[in-house]
Amino acid sequence: MAETLKRAVPHTPIITGDVFATMTAPKVLADCPFFDCVGVGEGEEILPAYLDHVAVGDLVGEAGADPGQRLPTACARA
Repeated sequence: MAETLKRAVPHTPIITGDVFATMTAPKVLADCPFFDCVGVGEGEEILPAYLDHVAVGDLVGEAGADPGQRLPTACARA
């Protein structure tokens, strides 16, 4: 499904998440080039921050990052 969506609308960010994705975020991104970001934690808590950052093109972060980094609750492609 992610591949179909990315091919149809390439600039649409695709976020994935769940317990498995949270625990293996870098591997999930490496294995699926169609995902742009892994939401780490509860989606309803991180989605507002993600949307704020995607609006300004500032998607940098990593699972388990320090709170001082941008978008610390996600693992995104750099």
